[in-house]
Amino acid sequence: MKKGLLFGLLAAAGGAAYLLSKAANKKEEEKTIITLSNDEDESTTQPQEEKPAEAEPETLEEEPAEEEPQYSREVQEINLMYPYLKPAFISACLKEQLDFDQNYPEGSLITIYHDISFPAVEDLITFVRIIKEHDYQINEADGDQSLTISKDLLVEKGKILSDILNVSNQVCCLNGQYHAYRLESK
Repeated sequence: MKKGLLFGLLAAAGGAAYLLSKAANKKEEEKTIITLSNDEDESTTQPQEEKPAEAEPETLEEEPAEEEPQYSREVQEINLMYPYLKPAFISACLKEQLDFDQNYPEGSLITIYHDISFPAVEDLITFVRIIKEHDYQINEADGDQSLTISKDLLVEKGKILSDILNVSNQVCCLNGQYHAYRLESK
């Protein structure tokens, strides 16, 4: 079933590539590193639906303003395709899309690295089987179930972002932790 979910998400990546190509505008260095902070992610996804039921009417009027989506419609749509990712992570990745397009033109060759870890060995083994089917290399493996994987990509519009979202979503689906990615031109 996990493989079916992965393949479904990979199929959705094609549709996501179009959405992902509409990125925000943030300058980027030659190497890009985005990290996923547990504290930040948990604070952005705390359910606030329980508070209005216990709150006074004045608070109820203020609460919908706070509950209004703080993320763009694009982030929300992408989050539907990648349900295991936090909206804050998706938003941060989208802000990098314009820089991906500027720094890594279509047709150029890059290597993308993903730093990940898994608390359970079984999940790590499952992940390794999946990534090997998709031509990823294991660059580093630590005894504490941490990995750095890489893949050479021929840049196409939206491909870098799709790869980041696909890998991070699969890691989170298997109860792992996605720490960072980085890009290097070849």
